Amino acid sequence: MKSDLIFEYLKARSEILNEEFNLNQIKDLEEPFDHGSRLLYGITVNEKCFPLWDISLPSDHRGVLNAFINYYITKHYAPLNEFNINLN
Repeated sequence: MKSDLIFEYLKARSEILNEEFNLNQIKDLEEPFDHGSRLLYGITVNEKCFPLWDISLPSDHRGVLNAFINYYITKHYAPLNEFNINLN
């Protein structure tokens, strides 16, 4: 789903901030995004649902979103040749 990164980040953010997490990915993220919302639970996203910034984090947690994006991309990394993409 296009909101996988945001959903996983919101789970991690709730742990960092000791908040309860009970979002439904489809109802609470996918549907609002598909209807044009670009602010999802304090996270501004672009037209691809990629997070740009998080206005909900306290100032002593700056950089958490960027660190999570790096972690998420590294964790889900797959070389292009695994997708049978012709690069020529």
